[in-house]
Amino acid sequence: MKTERCFAGILHHGRDRTPADNGPAAGLPGGFLNTGNTLEIDLPVVPDLSDALLETFPGLLPDQVSALLDHAGGNPRHLEQIIAFLRENEDFFEDFDPQAALTTQGLSEALEETQEIFKVVLRRLRDAPEDVQEALCLASLHGIRFVSDLVDDLACLHLGEGRGDALAKAANPYSMISAPRREKISEFTERLFYIVAEHRRRSLKVLMGEDALRNSLRATLRARLENIGASAGIEEQVLTFGIAAQTFSEDDPEDRHYHLLALAHLAQAEAGRYSHEAAVEAASKFYVVHRRDPAAANEITSGVLNECASLLRDEGRVAEALEILGPVLTRHRDLAERLKTPESLRDLCVALYLSSSLHIEMARLDEAAVFVDEGETLATSIPEFMRDEVVSAFQGLRTLLGQP
Repeated sequence: MKTERCFAGILHHGRDRTPADNGPAAGLPGGFLNTGNTLEIDLPVVPDLSDALLETFPGLLPDQVSALLDHAGGNPRHLEQIIAFLRENEDFFEDFDPQAALTTQGLSEALEETQEIFKVVLRRLRDAPEDVQEALCLASLHGIRFVSDLVDDLACLHLGEGRGDALAKAANPYSMISAPRREKISEFTERLFYIVAEHRRRSLKVLMGEDALRNSLRATLRARLENIGASAGIEEQVLTFGIAAQTFSEDDPEDRHYHLLALAHLAQAEAGRYSHEAAVEAASKFYVVHRRDPAAANEITSGVLNECASLLRDEGRVAEALEILGPVLTRHRDLAERLKTPESLRDLCVALYLSSSLHIEMARLDEAAVFVDEGETLATSIPEFMRDEVVSAFQGLRTLLGQP
């Protein structure tokens, strides 16, 4: 369980753990939600919601109030959406004035269109400007939480222009998503809004269908995976890489490289925010796919691969870490032979050091000694300002091997 971020983990910490236990709810001891501290209640039907309705629409006639409240069935959430629907349809009111009474036709249409809360929200979305509909539908392709800039990039590719302003309108005045907060991350304010946007996405003709949309999403994510830089915040990276890992299939040979790339970056990003369990989970998924097709990781940088291997190594999964680093060592051998630059030789020394240290942990001392010999020989060929650290590292391995 990813206790650092999931609701179930927070609930488990609050209900079942002891005050001495550390947990995901910062500053709150374990057990703060136990039965001695909380009282569970059912949320019954609210018998009278007339004040909430009349506060917003004071000109409604008594029979109109009764009809709308009967329609809501004592459900505050349903009434909330009826109110939002009426706000967006001033033509339902006398003289187009929401402070006045509803017209006969306006009341009839309001009752017809708000029979179910899902239909109310869908009608609200359909009545929104087309660019707002498009923005919400594109966002729903990413999930309940999304990176606003990534949605805008998708809009630029798929529709020919961005939808950043439309996303802002979706937050205010439509209140269907939150305004972008930390690190450009937004989310649907309710799961219902996300479900409705998904439903609308399949019928909005300008989006050209699910297949075309998903192809554009894949192209957008490929560009992000290949170009995401240090300027992107850590939360933005985690969300982007998570979406990419779900979008690209491990079973499709054309997708597999990007699936692995997303998982490797996700493991590195999760480690970067000290979410160890999530980082190991991503690294574990990476290992399973990498074992099937190591060549799919050929274009992934050594630093990212080393991070995945390190996460598995720290879990005692040394053999798995070595499987990931084996192709990295081969890559650096080929580069060093071809380029013979100080940098390529130093990188080969690093790969040899990592591989030999893993062999030592697995008690494969003869193999480790071969790598140490090779590394020390290479070290004599690199500039002095690079050499000292490399030589010192291999001397440390010599000590572990019990050699002078």
